[in-house]
Amino acid sequence: MNIRLACLAIVLFYNHNVVAEEEHNYIQGFALQHRINHDKFLAKKEFVGDWMVLLKNFKDDIISTHLKQPSKSQTIDTVLEIILSEDITQKITPMVFIRTKINAAGEASSILGFPPFNFQDKEKTVLDWKGFTGKLTFAKNQDNLTVDFKIPYLLLNTEKQFLLFDKLHLNALFDPDLIVDKLDLIWKQFRHRDENGELDVHDLKFNLQVEKQEVNITNATLNVKKILINDGFFNSSLTDLGLTAQGKIDNGVVNYKINTHIAKSFSNTKFTPNEPVIINYQADFEFNRINIDAVLDWQSMVRDLQKQRQTGIISKQMLTMGKVFQLNEVLPMLLEKSPEFAITKLRLSSNNEILQATASIGFDEEVIFSLDDTSNLLPALQSQVDLTVSKKLLQQLIEPKILENLVQEVTKPNIQKLRKQAKIKTQEQIQSYIKNRWLLELDNDIYKLTANLYDGELQVNGQEKDLFFSSIELLAPPSIDEDLELDDEDKI
Repeated sequence: MNIRLACLAIVLFYNHNVVAEEEHNYIQGFALQHRINHDKFLAKKEFVGDWMVLLKNFKDDIISTHLKQPSKSQTIDTVLEIILSEDITQKITPMVFIRTKINAAGEASSILGFPPFNFQDKEKTVLDWKGFTGKLTFAKNQDNLTVDFKIPYLLLNTEKQFLLFDKLHLNALFDPDLIVDKLDLIWKQFRHRDENGELDVHDLKFNLQVEKQEVNITNATLNVKKILINDGFFNSSLTDLGLTAQGKIDNGVVNYKINTHIAKSFSNTKFTPNEPVIINYQADFEFNRINIDAVLDWQSMVRDLQKQRQTGIISKQMLTMGKVFQLNEVLPMLLEKSPEFAITKLRLSSNNEILQATASIGFDEEVIFSLDDTSNLLPALQSQVDLTVSKKLLQQLIEPKILENLVQEVTKPNIQKLRKQAKIKTQEQIQSYIKNRWLLELDNDIYKLTANLYDGELQVNGQEKDLFFSSIELLAPPSIDEDLELDDEDKI
């Protein structure tokens, strides 16, 4: 067994999925055309890439202009064309107008403007764009960059999709390599709908700040008033979602604490609209003993990849793949400090029904092991899980997924029949867990799970389990009996 193979598997899986994403990439590239000090426009420069590639090209043009006459103030008028996919470009090619003023010290300030635009064609494509304003501020010698963008409103409605931006305000600070040091995002609403489902996000606030220490420590907070998700089967609503992530350096390691909560989660299926599951969620996580030397090496390699991305040498997908490959490279060093992931608190509650859990997985600091030798690796791995859950809540969590599996197995589902089957399958699944001692049934309709992995041995509720076969046993989906017939007297 080689742990590094797991990283490579992630890369291959990701690569398989990003190909499809590229087919739906609406922005194909950009074109910049400058006019220096009100002179004639220079030749147009076209390039492919994303917004970071655009920012790098624009910054290089400002530096080049300043270096030609470093002791004089200058003005650059720029026309930015956004080259969209062919089906959209036939209808519109958006252009942004930029005016940049550079003083003799090399400080530059750019004002961006895009006028409102409204478009509709015979294919019922509607584009309602209220324009946007922006400002770029380059410090002396372009050591850092401040970005401030505001998009008041954007609506795109086509036969295949619906996209809405409402009141987005982004403020960010970039370092000399155009890598984010600080970011603040306020977004009133984002909504997207296509054949795969719908996502609707209301009142999002996000803050990210990088602390420059021995390594870069990224702290972040996220708050969302409401998220609506519909994938065609499940319909979910999340209210008052919050996340805080904070890192700290301590004796050569990095420790991260992540606190999350959802005030209310509402979920039902298209076939059970009157039987919603309403849950309150709180969870705290910790990533402990992350080797600071491994983090430093990984961040250095990722910075080099990001620079390549900005110059268009590699694609966005290759950047993500490269990050995973580089993580694979530093993995042996990363494990030297015996890192640990812990769920210090997990609580789901619904109408007085509760699920509570704590868990951790990590490596014994006193056991020497090699990534390429399972016999050394397994004794070093240690984990523990303590979980209690109300009987009714466990049924509510399992049954909708079983119903979804049943529906997907048949062409013309008989919903009443399948709902009966789902209830039976849920009971069978829970009874299977009890029979195999994955769950212990306590008084007051409570189930309990206590598991410990130490020195290569797994104990679950006091019973020794084989690591490989027990994982298959636990995760195996319930069997689907398409021939099951239920009469009226068999209703549950």
